[in-house]
Amino acid sequence: MPAILVLAALFIDVAAGRWGAYIRTPINGLYLPDALLALGALSALPSLRLLRALPLRIILVFMIPVLYILARVIQVLVTGAHEEPYLIVRDLAPYAYLAIVPLLVLALRRVKFSWLLWLLRIATLLQLVGVFAVTWGLLNAFQSDILGGGDTGVFYYRGDLQGVILGIGLIVWGSWPRSTNGLRVVQFIFLLGGMQLGSRAAFVTFIFCAVIALLRERKWFAPWKFILLAATALLASLVVSYEATTISTPETPTTISTPETPTTISTPETPTAASPSVPELVARTVPGAAKIVGYEDAGEGTSAARLATYDLILDHLGNPGFLAFGSGPGTGVLYTICTGAPEAPARTMIVDNGQNVYLPKCPVDDSNAATTLRDPHNWLLNWLIYNGLAGTLVLLAALLLPIWVYRKSNYSSLPISVIAAYFVCGSFGVIISAAFGMLPVTVMLAWLIASSGKFVRT
Repeated sequence: MPAILVLAALFIDVAAGRWGAYIRTPINGLYLPDALLALGALSALPSLRLLRALPLRIILVFMIPVLYILARVIQVLVTGAHEEPYLIVRDLAPYAYLAIVPLLVLALRRVKFSWLLWLLRIATLLQLVGVFAVTWGLLNAFQSDILGGGDTGVFYYRGDLQGVILGIGLIVWGSWPRSTNGLRVVQFIFLLGGMQLGSRAAFVTFIFCAVIALLRERKWFAPWKFILLAATALLASLVVSYEATTISTPETPTTISTPETPTTISTPETPTAASPSVPELVARTVPGAAKIVGYEDAGEGTSAARLATYDLILDHLGNPGFLAFGSGPGTGVLYTICTGAPEAPARTMIVDNGQNVYLPKCPVDDSNAATTLRDPHNWLLNWLIYNGLAGTLVLLAALLLPIWVYRKSNYSSLPISVIAAYFVCGSFGVIISAAFGMLPVTVMLAWLIASSGKFVRT
């Protein structure tokens, strides 16, 4: 039962993505995948004595996040640093996820590699099918008070997260030892989907996963064959883009003047007249790559906004005492770093006497004055500004030490690749600050330890 609960949480987060991570439960603020994960961890408590099989350094490295959480909670209670409990919980959530890894290890100790592999295969394929269905108009996102929760629409697929999940799909549908053969047709479909990713973070992450797949499978599937498969997918993406461009050609109004009133009659242009130029077609074929190279200034604004924000943060990290411990959880330090204002407003646009008033904002904040952001779109800088070097080292130790210790265990490449994919994407976005990023990372880290020969399956 513990394993089923934990694997169900992982399946929902990977198959549905962002909207699945926010499926509600009867407890306000607790979402279904997190509830399943917590129940799975608690269900493993009767087997707690089995943790003696783990090396002492592994146990200690996961106890430190618990102590860190306690220290920060005491700090907040003593200083009253922030009045919004949700923000405090959000900033401490990565520590909470890592703190329960030992219990998740117990829950997953009997989970075979083939079970995990097929779970990820089916989940990533469902994500891909859902993305294609929405793109082709077969499914429409809609709001639900239960499914998707709040402002997260059901069948709404987050752009950067698509790169992670499609990239994982490309890896897991490859060949694996002991006759777990890859399905090249499915990999081809994932490659085709990856070509169409419009987010730069998603595209970079997908390319990262493609390189992992190429290097990992070279003894089963020659690199030239994989490159040929990718080239074929690129050609297919080119054909699809061209057909979509010609079919959806907008009508051009033709004006016929009469002495009385002008009459406008719409006549469709022929596909030949609407044929896109080569650069336009390339940009449609691989939109993520077009944004990376700055085709027609695509994405330059958001890139400059990130770099400007990073520069402000790096300057602020030099302040005495700040680098060591950060601002603490729940604070609006990013807004202060960007603007110098001591408190961050809920929005950077307010309505005063019927007039829109725009407040100072961070470069990464939405130009449409959406909710003021607290994440600079980089996981490392985000950890540093709220937790300082001390708190960041606690998180990195809990992540990297187990990976180093168990890096040579059977099938370690799968969980390590999945973890790496999320962090590559999180270097340009906010997914590591969210449950749909940290939950899969935590489960894969726990399975890496549980599947090792150094942990006795009793």
